[in-house]
Amino acid sequence: MSKFKIFIFIILIFLLITNSIIIVNATDVKKEVNTSIEDEKSETLNETKKESIESDKNVSKEESKDNENNSNTVVDEKKDNSNSVKTENNEIKDDNTKSKNETKNTKNTEITNTNEASVDNSNVEVKEQEFISNDIKVNETAVKPGVTYRTHVQNLGWQGWKNNGQMAGTSGQFLRLEGINIKLENSSGINIRYKTHVQNIGWQDWKRNGEFSGTEGLAFRLEAIRIELENSDKYSVKYRVHVQNLGWQGWKYDGELAGTEGQSLRLEAIEIQIVDKVD
Repeated sequence: MSKFKIFIFIILIFLLITNSIIIVNATDVKKEVNTSIEDEKSETLNETKKESIESDKNVSKEESKDNENNSNTVVDEKKDNSNSVKTENNEIKDDNTKSKNETKNTKNTEITNTNEASVDNSNVEVKEQEFISNDIKVNETAVKPGVTYRTHVQNLGWQGWKNNGQMAGTSGQFLRLEGINIKLENSSGINIRYKTHVQNIGWQDWKRNGEFSGTEGLAFRLEAIRIELENSDKYSVKYRVHVQNLGWQGWKYDGELAGTEGQSLRLEAIEIQIVDKVD
């Protein structure tokens, strides 16, 4: 019996302890819930206070803006009044100055009319002299004619047109010239004529203004060329050729022979220019 009593006593003590623990935990939970509720209330109060403060600030700002606008309107009205007064004064001054200027202008026009009558005659003489001098200058600065040319080259056929000293043909490729066209631009009545010395044929007849000189499809080399201008007292034609085994020869002028004759050497390239008259 004593053991049974002890066992019951122990169980009672255990139950008391567990009940006390449950009570403590319940109180802690209530405290936490209460604190969270109080925090939420304080946050909502702070937010409402902030909103009210901001609304008050906005109202005060709007009132200050209205006051500024009112002051600006007053200032603008004052400015408008002052400007209207100034414009009236300026109109009065303008009327006075206009009347003075009109009287001065009438006097000046009378004086200038007399002066212009005397100056007109001198201006007419000066203008006539200017026209004469301009005509002389235009004739002196007439556009110099240009020259364009193209060559028919071994294995290549016709090349594109070259102008005013550009090289037509090839250099360092050992290819013969077989034919050539030459013509003038802005010639103003000037003609260009040329003739070529051809392998197995000799000198061909003179060709003019873009006509073909040489051969095509016969595989005959050009060996020499002569070029000259017709109906020109102001300009000369200047040209040089690149010859097999010799390279570039010196410049030739107005019908001189460029190339070789009787040496069976091919022409490989040519350059042509129009220059002022060479004596």
